[in-house]
Amino acid sequence: MSNWLREQGCVVELAEVPSVALVAFAQSLPIDAISTRNFEALIAALPPEAPTDAHVIITFVQARDTLHDKFWRYLQLFSDTVSE
Repeated sequence: MSNWLREQGCVVELAEVPSVALVAFAQSLPIDAISTRNFEALIAALPPEAPTDAHVIITFVQARDTLHDKFWRYLQLFSDTVSE
């Protein structure tokens, strides 16, 4: 996902976030916000320990309609993977 975001012009440093932190973050994402593709609910549910770039990423994608579908598919994949 971080490679795709960089290709789209979003500069993030997710590679510097430990994998364990990213998994914990993925587990904290609200499933209902993902299934309804609700950016506002996703932002509101960000936990304090979320990677610092999470808000930047969400805001960046939200402002670009062409990125929405792939972004939500990524989040659904993350959510499904960590819930198994």
